[in-house]
Parts: sequence; C-alpha cells; structure tokens
Amino acid sequence: MNKLKNENSLYLQQHANNPVNWYHWGNDALATAKKQDKLVIISIGYSSCHWCHVMEKESFENHEVAEVMNDHFISIKVDREERPDVDHTYMDALHLMGHQGGWPLNIVALPDGRPVWGGTYFKKAQWINALLQLKSLYQSEPEKMEEYAVKLANAVKASSNHLVKLEENQTKLNFENLARIMSESFDTRNGGFSAAPKFPMPVVLKSLITTFKPDEQNELSEFAILTLLKMARGGIYDQVGGGFARYSVDAIWKVPHFEKMLYDNAQLLSVYAMAYKTSPNSRFKQIIDGTINWLCREMKTNDGFYASALDADSQNGIEGDFYSYTYQEIEQKLGKDAQLAIKHWQITQNGNWEHGRNILMPANDELIHKEQAWAKHLLDYRINSKSAPAKDCKAIFSWNSMLVTGFLLAYEATGENRYLELGKELFSALNNKVDELGYVPRLVNAIQLGFLDDYAHYIEACIMVYQHTGSDEIANHAKETATKAISLFRANNGDLLWYAPNLPDSAFANKIEIQDNVIPSANSVMAINFFLLSRIFGLAEFDIRAEAMLNKAKADLQRHPIYYANWHTLALYLQDFSELVVAGIDSNKQFEKALKMPWHNRLIVTVNKKVKTPVAANKFKLGETLVYLCKGNNCNLPQASLELVEEFGKFTKSN
Repeated sequence: MNKLKNENSLYLQQHANNPVNWYHWGNDALATAKKQDKLVIISIGYSSCHWCHVMEKESFENHEVAEVMNDHFISIKVDREERPDVDHTYMDALHLMGHQGGWPLNIVALPDGRPVWGGTYFKKAQWINALLQLKSLYQSEPEKMEEYAVKLANAVKASSNHLVKLEENQTKLNFENLARIMSESFDTRNGGFSAAPKFPMPVVLKSLITTFKPDEQNELSEFAILTLLKMARGGIYDQVGGGFARYSVDAIWKVPHFEKMLYDNAQLLSVYAMAYKTSPNSRFKQIIDGTINWLCREMKTNDGFYASALDADSQNGIEGDFYSYTYQEIEQKLGKDAQLAIKHWQITQNGNWEHGRNILMPANDELIHKEQAWAKHLLDYRINSKSAPAKDCKAIFSWNSMLVTGFLLAYEATGENRYLELGKELFSALNNKVDELGYVPRLVNAIQLGFLDDYAHYIEACIMVYQHTGSDEIANHAKETATKAISLFRANNGDLLWYAPNLPDSAFANKIEIQDNVIPSANSVMAINFFLLSRIFGLAEFDIRAEAMLNKAKADLQRHPIYYANWHTLALYLQDFSELVVAGIDSNKQFEKALKMPWHNRLIVTVNKKVKTPVAANKFKLGETLVYLCKGNNCNLPQASLELVEEFGKFTKSN
C-alpha cells in the first residue's frame, strides 16, 4: 500500500494499490526527493481519463515498472481537478519542451520540482527506457540537467510575467474582421471548429450567439445554431439518458469519448438555453430537459452539490458499454416500435460502431416526441442491466457555480419553475459553504482555498442570482468577493490576476491565464464580472478594470478570436449593453417575458420592494409595475409594460 490510501480524490484512490510508492502532491514528497537526491516523477491525470487508466494497467500496476520508479525516483500522483495550478504549470513546461499536451501528463523533475523532461501516455517499454536514461544522465551529468531546468523554469515563469508587463492595446476592435477570422475555422457542413476530434467549445458558441440581433441576418449566430443542432442529433449527446460526452472522435459528432464532465454540461446547458431563446425549436428544449434530468438523476450528491465526472469506461472495463446498444437489445426493449426506432436512430444489425454495438443518432426531428418514450424504456434497461461507469463524486466549486448559471438560464428560456428552484437551491448550498469558511474553496468538502476560476464563476453565479432576486445582500456579496479576488490574485499590482493564490505547497511557477479553452480563462470571466458589477453599482473603477483587462488580451483576440472568445463577448458588451429593471409587487409577468427575449447583451433585474443597490434603487413604487431601460445607469422614462419600451417593440411583437 502506498501513500495514497487516505486521500479523498477518486483518482488518487484508483492508484492506492499500485506497487509504485506514490506520494500525493506536497512539500513532503519534494523534501524526501532532496534528502535522497532523487529525480521526481510528477504524474497528473483525473478519474475519468481513459488513457490514464490504460497507462495505469500497463505500467503503474506492473512490478517491473514499479521497481524502477521506486528505486530511482520519488513518484507523485496529482489529481488535476483538485490541483489545476500544478497541472497548468507543468503543462506549460511540456508545451515549451515542444510536445502536445494531454493526460496522463508525466513530468520528470529535479528534486526541487523544476521539470527537465515530459510527455503524456507511454507504453511500458518506452516508459522504463526513458526513466533509466534520465536516471543515468542525472548521475553522470547533473550539471546539464540543472542548466536545462533553469532555462525551462525561467521560460515557464516568463510566459506569464510578460503579460504583467504587457502594454494596453487601445486600438478599436474591428468586429467584421473578427467575424471573418472566426468563420475561417467553421465546418459549415457538420458544425464545429475542426475535422476531428471535435470538442463542443461552449465558450465560442456562447460568444457567437451573443452577436444575434433579431432584425438582421448574422453568420456567426446562425453557425452556432447549426453546430448545436448537429451536436444535439449526434452521438456526443446521450440520446437515452441525457448529457454530453467530452468530445467526439470524428467530424460528425457520432462517436463520443464517453466520459461526461460537469463543466461541459453546465456550460452547454447555458448555451442551449441561449439558443432556445434565439431559435425556439423542440430539439433544443429536449436537450435542456434531458441534460437537467441526467444531472439530477446521476450527478447530484447527497449534500446537494453535483459530482465532477462520469468515467469513459464502464466498470466492466468496456468503453462506452453503458451508452451503446445491440440491434437485438433495441428489438427486445421497444417491441412494436422497434423497427421505427431502428430506422430513426440509424441502427444496424452489425452495429454502426464497434463489436456489434450501436450509437444512437436521430436522422431528423420528426419523431422527437416518440424518442422520449423510447428513451425511457432503454434508460430503465440500462440502469437495471448494464455496467455503469464510475462516478467521481468530488464537487468542484467553480463547476457547480457554472451550473447555477446554467439552471437559471434554462429557467429563463423555458419558464420551468423547477429549473429556477434548482439554481437557487445549488446557489444556497454554495453560499452557505462560503459563509462557513470565510472564503471560496476549491472543493466543497475540503478546506483548500479556491483558485481564480472558483472565485470567478462563483461571482458570476452571484450576479445571475441577483438578477432573479434583486437582493441587496447578494449584490453586495458579489462586489465584496470580487474585491477580495483582486487582493488574493492581483499580479504585481497590475490589471490581470494570477491563477493560484499563494499556497504553502505551490508549484515552482504561477500562471496568468487569458486564453479561453473549453472552459473560459479565469481572467476573462473576472473581467466580465467587473463589467457587470460596474453596471449594477455604477462603479467606474470596475468598468476601467474590465476594459484594461480586455486591452491586455486585445492583440491576441484580434489574431485568434476563437481562442479568446470570452474576451470577444466582453468586447460586444462594451460596444452595446443595456440594463433593464422591472420593479413592482406584480412584476413577474413582465420580468419573465423579458427573460425569454433573445437579447443576450443585457442585464435584467427584478425587484418587488425598495432596494439600495444603485441599478435598481428608487425604481420601486408601491402599486405600480414599472419597466426601466438603462444604458450605463442612464435610464429612459419608466413604462408600464415591456411592450411600451420602444427598443423592445421588435421582440414583443414576435412573442
């Protein structure tokens, strides 16, 4: 038994019985390496990572491999979801070595943690040979390793330090040029942004939908709608149980890499809600309902939070077994409807995938209501008879905060009160945890201080809940938490923010994150938070900070808008943004009507009593329901209904 037996992380527990003498990340492991003068292996992954499992079976469970690792190295296992700061730092190092990133991420470092070599997945023989060569080099020419470690560590630090010193780019953005550059990467036939593999990229889709205007044709929002429809009809979406897999291995969204991540589904819930407002069709509504049903059925934990992931492999060791069906299974479970379902879901007798199994893909939307009944039968069969994937029950604060936003946007789009209550319930659980600890944590069941993304998405959730409640307390809490984030993460008194706070076991370098990926960069989320808080409180310093942060990212945004899509969203807000306040005891009808409008560059607040928060202060009048349209806290005269607000005529006439 190694040193992982008492760890809470499912990923670390998966390695607790390896013959490798694993340590968890921390100062003890590095102190042991220095004392014994051994190189350090830092192996980073996560519980639902398929290739992490493969390398474990081939190498880390093998006694020959373990002997090499135990005799010559100090070996550290890291859960990248618990310690994303460590993952980010060593992933940056790997990229600077000239390698493509991925997981498992395997780094060899000097005893103090500075990296000298790395890669991702290795076969057993490759891994042993590489380790023996590195051990030999460290014994014969340690000065060469030291020289390389100095250069690489300095380069990793410089990759963030240059952003601290970066001058603001004051040039005006050309949105037409940004749209042209973005469109060059569109797959206009199948949707998405590459040939294969295909990732959903919800950050980009959100930004594209934000450009929608009801009175003009728009290539960007139309492409987002196309992509979302293609994904909805693909195997990347679980047509039986709901929820999205992390990516598809092909260009047509057919064959997923089957793990389901909370961060993907929380964000995609938000994007499909925005799409449903923009293009209200039954397929988007099905996705919203199905994803939420899956979240509540399979991901909700006993303490009211949501688990981080489901594995790609079923517990019988077969990838995708839980989600795929044979021709005979469909025949047996759907009876008289079987042939219709077989044709509609494009199922074949020999299997449309591998080993006689089928991935379900609707041919069109004509039988969408029948799909729901078929799915219920197949889901019951799946739950009762198939081998389920393992679930990683750790609740990550930032991902749960994203889900608050997803639930509330789903309510806005559909009017389903259950979704509003789910969002408020989850926010209350998160808020209680912050009140209990006095800070935003990384995990809801641990005392470790959170990272910038945990703070950023929690503040984002606060702002969303504020819009639905008009609560002075929640608005003030969002502002105070944002101010606290500045003090915790501010990089050298500049505008951008470090990813990690100063922890006692921090990695050798910190990171400033501005490039958006599948998850938006924490700095871009914070910049949007600052912008929205400036509109809620009329705070010029937050508005100035948001624009200054955008100006630091502007040069990259102009060159690579797909990879800076959340900054693109902020730029759209700065170009044109409105605040709508609905005030009155009987304001719900007007508020709900406003929420459903495909108007994405807005802040909508409802209040049913007198409040002090500046955006809604002095707008409540007893006995009246009044609608105020404002831009930068400059408001038009109040109207008795949304229809009377001139700017919304084009919306209300079509609703």
